[in-house]
Amino acid sequence: MSLPSGWAETNLESLVVHALGGEWGEADLPEGAADPASVRVRVVRGTEFRAWEREKGATAVVRRISRSSLARRRLAVGDLVVETSGGGIRQPVGRTLRIDEAALAAAGADPLVCSNFCRQVRLHPEVRAAFVQLALTHLYLDGRLDAFQTQTTNLRNLDFPAFLAGVTLPLPPAAEQERIAARAAQLLARTGRVRERLEQVGATVKRLRQSVLAAAFDGSLTADWRAEPAVIEPFFELLARRFALRQRRFAAECREAAAAGRRPPRRPRNLAPAAWQAPESLTLPSLPAGWALVALGDVLERVQQGTSVRTEAAVPDDVGGIGGIPVLRMPNIQDGEIDLRDLKTVPPEAVDLPNLALRRGDILFNRTNSPELVGKAAVFEVDRTAIFASYLLRLVCDERLVVPRYVCYWINSPWGRAWARAVRTDCVSQSNINGSKLLAMPLPAPPLAEQREIVRRIEAVFGLAARTEERLAAAGARVERLPRAILSRALAGELVATEAEVAATEGRAYEPAAELLRRVLAETGQAARIGRRSRSGRKEAAPEADFSMPTSAY
Repeated sequence: MSLPSGWAETNLESLVVHALGGEWGEADLPEGAADPASVRVRVVRGTEFRAWEREKGATAVVRRISRSSLARRRLAVGDLVVETSGGGIRQPVGRTLRIDEAALAAAGADPLVCSNFCRQVRLHPEVRAAFVQLALTHLYLDGRLDAFQTQTTNLRNLDFPAFLAGVTLPLPPAAEQERIAARAAQLLARTGRVRERLEQVGATVKRLRQSVLAAAFDGSLTADWRAEPAVIEPFFELLARRFALRQRRFAAECREAAAAGRRPPRRPRNLAPAAWQAPESLTLPSLPAGWALVALGDVLERVQQGTSVRTEAAVPDDVGGIGGIPVLRMPNIQDGEIDLRDLKTVPPEAVDLPNLALRRGDILFNRTNSPELVGKAAVFEVDRTAIFASYLLRLVCDERLVVPRYVCYWINSPWGRAWARAVRTDCVSQSNINGSKLLAMPLPAPPLAEQREIVRRIEAVFGLAARTEERLAAAGARVERLPRAILSRALAGELVATEAEVAATEGRAYEPAAELLRRVLAETGQAARIGRRSRSGRKEAAPEADFSMPTSAY
């Protein structure tokens, strides 16, 4: 691809006058306790790169380094910081940021340095750092810096000398560099604002879900529904009839066992109301007339722990399914729904399938997980055979009392998540909620007909939210492609008028980038035989002199 008129091509090394690794230093101490030879600084880490344009390093950590080190490493306006270590598969190293007045202002009175996982790069003053940063960012987004990376274990490192020598940049005349950088900054800022607005809408949708759940369980979501004249049996009357029925059924089973000479059946735990228990730190919602506050165990027919049989990765069979019995595990509960991706299986003969097979309407409760995720739940509504793992509990609802989805929404509601955080038992990296605590969880229980209406309204709003999030995701994907497209046009000379075009219009001469490069190389002593392409694509001869850059600078 030929270069625009007046442009040249060079490697990064030829433009650099100073490059040095950063320093992490030591923890900050009060002036009286600190080493008098040290000075307080703010250290830019990889953490700061992601939000650099918005925060300008406001989160840079305070450390202390020696005064002599600061003299060599202090960041100044126009310096580039290149991330050289700490990347991974999803985020390669090689990201670049540029120090400007706003970054120095964000550091306050403290000098700014970069960490030892980065390199400070200072360019010749006649080369515009903003343009070079755009070019490096374009190469990074295009994946063309991957060739300069090495990998150890799970970390990636940048081969910095190879990066400096091997990265090739198109270079326009100085005035054009400024115009390109300014125009690209405008377009990238607009892109950033659009991205932020999409994120804000996404956050609003998440809050909407939580608000709907909160309204569902204090009765406000269905206040208009209750205002309609209707004969509705209050929940406590329905529950009393169910307890009486359970007691009669158990008494009949005992009589049958006695008549047959068998041992009496085990007494069910749900023959009488149980006491609910709520953490003192949580306030339960006030309930409308006709609702009741009951222990979760009162509305359950069965609670069962899953299998601990070792599972295997699912393997497709000859008819498009998977071999073995699918076992639902912690990762298969996502955002209150069953997620059938990443299934594991067990051989049918390895488990008691009739006892463990899930049925539509069963609630799966995650009793053991990380502190953030323990206590999540989902309703099984899948037409396929599956069982569940031991870190899950199966809750079988008495559907003459409650709608399973209503109960599940309560468990996943803001109050339910706060309850899980309050009652969990933490150990090392995992947390646990035992079955006894779950059975004693308080449940705001409206009449059965109102439960169905609450579920209908929740799902109507959640459906709208899901469709909105799909559109946001599609828009976000388009926005994420914009920076690369903007930078591609910038580096092809298509974003602004070229200096050659401006000079021709104004009837004046201009300095081509090749002349700028010759002067820069002559001044810096870094003309390491760099061939440059003309706008026709032909290689130009390198300078005769060997201005090799001292390796000690790196």
